[in-house]
Amino acid sequence: MALLCLDIGNTSGHFGIVEDGKVIEKWDVRTRRFIAATEEARESLARAARLEGLAFASVVPHATEGVRSLLTDLDLRIPAYQLRWDDAPGLGFDYPNPPEVGQDRLANAIGAQRLTGAPAVVIDMGTATSFDILTSKGYAGGAILPGLALMAEYLHEKTALLPRLDRTDLYTGSSIGKSTREAMQVGCSTGFRGMIKEVLINILEDLEKLGEHRPSVITTGSNAMVIPKDWWPDVKHVEELSILGLAEAFRRKHLQAGPIA
Repeated sequence: MALLCLDIGNTSGHFGIVEDGKVIEKWDVRTRRFIAATEEARESLARAARLEGLAFASVVPHATEGVRSLLTDLDLRIPAYQLRWDDAPGLGFDYPNPPEVGQDRLANAIGAQRLTGAPAVVIDMGTATSFDILTSKGYAGGAILPGLALMAEYLHEKTALLPRLDRTDLYTGSSIGKSTREAMQVGCSTGFRGMIKEVLINILEDLEKLGEHRPSVITTGSNAMVIPKDWWPDVKHVEELSILGLAEAFRRKHLQAGPIA
């Protein structure tokens, strides 16, 4: 089964064609293109017509509306499925208010469930950094922190003299900056790693208190490369975790899926 999967985040929509559990092609479209229902977004969605289904998740309501409008116009006549908290087959929740869980986080949890099983900790490092916890009871919650680019951008925006840094310009070999720019590089990259590590340590301790056995730890997202590989011996990096999670959710659902209401 070949599927078109789309995960729309705050900055970009990530497309992936998934076949036999593998992402065989991927590309991005800026989220604003979906909001404006541009030809680029239309053409990307139209590729689903040659496949067996479409699955998508979105954390941007206006982009969701744009996708729905484009799908109606395209009239693809294939099973189409949007992952939502109330239609997340096989996930389960140990969480008091499931509607507030972002669809991207649901996709990551289902992807982790499929790849490693529970318990698992997913660390998604994109525009924001999110921790999502999967236990034997299902999705159990997590933590949300600033992303690496947000940290760098905030320093520039809220000060008079500090320069703008690009997130790809944050890595330095020394912990002692010899200029203002280097000092910012050290602070952002080292501080980001320390923030991630401290949150992870606390989560692991809490899972142990809950009686859960040793969890798998999965990283995903564009900033995952800054995490030292010796932190945790079993860290697994899965670049397209949300896309694989969407494909798995569709697989569980596809016999019942139809046109998006």
